[in-house]
Amino acid sequence: MTKRKKKTPFSGYRYYAVLFLICILFLAVPSAVRLVRFYVFDPQINEAFTADAGDERETDLIGNFFLKQGFLNANGFVRRLLFQREMNGVVRLKNDYLTDLNPELDAAVLAGEADAVAHVQSVLKEYDIPFLYVMTPVKLDEASELAAAQGGASLLPAGETTYANRNMDRFLSELSARGVETMDLREEIRQAGMDSYEVFYRTDHHWTTEGALFAAGRIAGWVRSAAGEPDITLHTDPSEYHFKIYPGWHLGSNGQRTGRGFAGADDFTLITPAFDTDLTNLVSGERGRMEEVLLCPEAIAEKDLSKSSYDLVYTHALEQYHNNAADNDVRILLICDSFGAALNPYLVLSFADTECMSAYAPGLLTRAYLEEKKPDAVILMQYPGLNLGIDSSYAFGL
Repeated sequence: MTKRKKKTPFSGYRYYAVLFLICILFLAVPSAVRLVRFYVFDPQINEAFTADAGDERETDLIGNFFLKQGFLNANGFVRRLLFQREMNGVVRLKNDYLTDLNPELDAAVLAGEADAVAHVQSVLKEYDIPFLYVMTPVKLDEASELAAAQGGASLLPAGETTYANRNMDRFLSELSARGVETMDLREEIRQAGMDSYEVFYRTDHHWTTEGALFAAGRIAGWVRSAAGEPDITLHTDPSEYHFKIYPGWHLGSNGQRTGRGFAGADDFTLITPAFDTDLTNLVSGERGRMEEVLLCPEAIAEKDLSKSSYDLVYTHALEQYHNNAADNDVRILLICDSFGAALNPYLVLSFADTECMSAYAPGLLTRAYLEEKKPDAVILMQYPGLNLGIDSSYAFGL
């Protein structure tokens, strides 16, 4: 009589279940440790990738998931091998630049937001304070956007469309109809003989450090004119700076959502003054050279593509500064999003006092603020992809 083989606890499906649990624990335990460290020490871990993940706790977990970068890179690499051009809401253009797509915005929404900006200018006129609305560029050029809409040749993948530039044109038209003074940096870039791809990273929605320096020159020129002080020395000429290139050092906000396997990594250029600087951070009280109190070059001493070099270098760039070496007493207020981080340093070096206010907290702009701070000029600079159509970006406290 044949004996039946006795089953062991690890036979059949139990064996696979144990293997599955081991795999789960292999990922779960280190992820839990990283999450605890994140809550205790609050390090910056891949914030750009997790910004739109949804639930706050879920976002925190995703941001600290063990081996996340490896999985992300592998996913992006396979998608590239399969000629796929979309991943996690990011589109890879035919020139390998990564970008987001923007829906068409409602006319009534744009009109309401234009009313809010016009009201800001109106209130500032009561205090005799010049005001400028600055529209930053977006990555995709206008010709490609229109060609895609008409079914023609475009850098966008077939079947994709976006309304970024058209939304911007409509909003600027609304502002113009209300008499708001504006600066369209797309036009400034064109007049300089450049295109948008020359001022953007491939993997980031932010402009490059060189692009920010270019824009700072245009804005600082307006401030000097508006303040009625033509003799102010502006420090926005590239010849005044050192440019140190970190090759393959930067994986921007779009790249953080797709991994370097999808579009590679960008070079990052650290721009520092070739002249003596003397700044005081009015938040921390620290005084010293720009590299000591405003920039954080030491943060990118080691290559780490899990973090944005842009965010690390400009961690303190949007704080309040006094320029002890300024040849003027001009005080400016820059209301901006993260695009201002790479631009503000050159305003700081050109004017006596520079303060930044978050474009996502416009309620801080109040009459009490204006009466206390008495700025000589106010600049509202917005990246349209993250502000247009978002009414909270226009809820000023005036």
